[in-house]
Amino acid sequence: MSEDGVAQVISLSDVYIEEFNLCYRSGRCGLGEFIHTLVSYKVLCDFEGVPRKRNRATFASLSEVDVASAETLEIVSGIRNKHEEYFLDFLRYKSSVRLKNSYNAWLNVPEDEAHELAAYVNSCDLEMPFTYPGVVLER
Repeated sequence: MSEDGVAQVISLSDVYIEEFNLCYRSGRCGLGEFIHTLVSYKVLCDFEGVPRKRNRATFASLSEVDVASAETLEIVSGIRNKHEEYFLDFLRYKSSVRLKNSYNAWLNVPEDEAHELAAYVNSCDLEMPFTYPGVVLER
């Protein structure tokens, strides 16, 4: 189970500190140091058994995903019995979500510093092995 509902794991990928990581550049982390494991998964339904028809595939840290419980397996069984065609379509679904060559960071900073930090990071000419879209502020 994930925060999005009942899900099936697609893949696992360990994430390590790389040379473009700001933690490494500041000297706080060592190159190649393990950060966490990302899990790519596809969501079958929500926690009430309502099928998920859009945005099925996503990813999260492995620490945010739980092993299926007896209750979860009952939900899966209910979906399989009540929505057989949907369930078969879910099993056939192939995700385009890839974990390689991406870097996501969520920083918890004081609100009065967020715009300054975003402006600074967006102004940096960082040499990274991928396209850098910039910083997006979320509340």
